[in-house]
Amino acid sequence: MKLVLDAPDSAFEAEVRAFVAAHWQADAEVLGRTDGLHAELDAAAWTPPLRRWFDALVTRGWSVPYWRRAQGGTDWGPVRRYVFQRVLAETGAPLPLNCSTGIVGPVLLNEPPSADTNLRLEQIRRFEVRWSIAASEPHDEDPLAKADVEDVSIAGSGAPERTRTVAVPMGTGFRLSGRKTWVSGGLHADLLLVRAEIAGANRSGWFVVPANAAGVRSEAVPMMGSSHALARFEFVDVPVPRRDLLRHDPKVPLPEPPLRIRSSRLKKTLDGLRSAADASDEPADRSAADSLLIQVASLEALELRQLLEHAEIAQRRGMASVLAIRGAEIGQAVAALRARMLGYHAVPFPDDLKFHNEGVFGDETALPAVRQALFDRAFSVYAAERPGDATSIEALKDRMAREIFGF
Repeated sequence: MKLVLDAPDSAFEAEVRAFVAAHWQADAEVLGRTDGLHAELDAAAWTPPLRRWFDALVTRGWSVPYWRRAQGGTDWGPVRRYVFQRVLAETGAPLPLNCSTGIVGPVLLNEPPSADTNLRLEQIRRFEVRWSIAASEPHDEDPLAKADVEDVSIAGSGAPERTRTVAVPMGTGFRLSGRKTWVSGGLHADLLLVRAEIAGANRSGWFVVPANAAGVRSEAVPMMGSSHALARFEFVDVPVPRRDLLRHDPKVPLPEPPLRIRSSRLKKTLDGLRSAADASDEPADRSAADSLLIQVASLEALELRQLLEHAEIAQRRGMASVLAIRGAEIGQAVAALRARMLGYHAVPFPDDLKFHNEGVFGDETALPAVRQALFDRAFSVYAAERPGDATSIEALKDRMAREIFGF
């Protein structure tokens, strides 16, 4: 399957490329040398290159392209959404699709209008705040939550030995207590969307909680490469105003964010690896790169089908799970090939008996490749199915069985 653009869409593609060249390319050349983009996206504060890029998107009206125009978005159809993602992937520019814009924003857009909601939506549109979703709890059925089962409180928190997060009605609001784990992006979040049981109400709800509120404690969940700023949280009698209990029904899944295209960036990486293999005359590396390029082509065809076909919602969710798994598997293989091809140059501590004149560290530009390969081994357990979230492979396969095959 190949997408052929008509004249207006071709002109749009040229417009996006010119925009990226004007507002990102110079910074990309610097960041690309040390894989700095990944470090900056995970940093506690966005640094000047990312801030300039996000400000340019806001000014151009492309900061929330998947929202409707009346909400500050674009009203783009599926083809232009695909073209926009493809160009950004090919150039390495950050896609404005994350937990805030892809999940929390659509939830807030369905809330009754209020000053608080309008302010939060504007902050999301302008990239002024970062949200994370705190849903998983220790000992949940989710295998990811089971992987983090420490029954000790965060140091100095004084939190009770409660694992379920409960909101107790009190006066004009609630007091929220409990624990959450595996919160993607939580370490640097400004606001949390927290799922909690409502005491005495036989139901649960989604609460907006500032990450720095009194009674909120957090700590990092150690990960290879220190990526994604995962965190666990404890809440000790955190005061939450009644207005910060959202109307979104917790029994209804959170909005499905737009599909994140992975094939374009994988293909760009593989093209570079293929050229390097040709230059080094390594047949095994050439063969591995060619095999992965074929797999990426099949992934691209599936992505196009998912974007352009009008399937039922359940079918789309099931296919999104297929794409998440395949994209994760191929990404893992590409990262491993890149690290393997770098070989001795990517070893953090080379044997100085072999390289007397090269110092004790590997090439700075090669080290991120090994870090990424080590981190990507986790893809055998989970896949980043949606921005700001990590979903277990087991859960994705369950969804495929249920929503594609009807099991």
